[in-house]
Amino acid sequence: MALDELYTLPIRIGGVGPVHVISGSLTSSTDEIIYTPAADKCAFLVGQLFSETDATNITYKSGSDTIVTVELATNQGIYDKVSEGIITASEMGAVLIANPSVSVSSAVFYVIEAKSLVFE
Repeated sequence: MALDELYTLPIRIGGVGPVHVISGSLTSSTDEIIYTPAADKCAFLVGQLFSETDATNITYKSGSDTIVTVELATNQGIYDKVSEGIITASEMGAVLIANPSVSVSSAVFYVIEAKSLVFE
């Protein structure tokens, strides 16, 4: 697998924590598992950081179900800070997956495992 959990951040979002920091490379047209939650929890993507010189699409999945596809132009990147809310989430107990249309040499994902997140 191309992604590894580096460490956890002792911060809470929506009353839940810690934030798991996952980093590594993404292989073209390959389902790369970002995070596998416990059977009774979801994996919430709460931050991400990567850039790519080639135009690419990143498809996020909950198990085998597509959630959303993000399209990036040439020399474009994504920097969603942890404090900006939920980007996407898996279904209860389903793995959170990223599948890029071209290989991405370095990506960082910030994930919280929880039953739900509450923002007030």
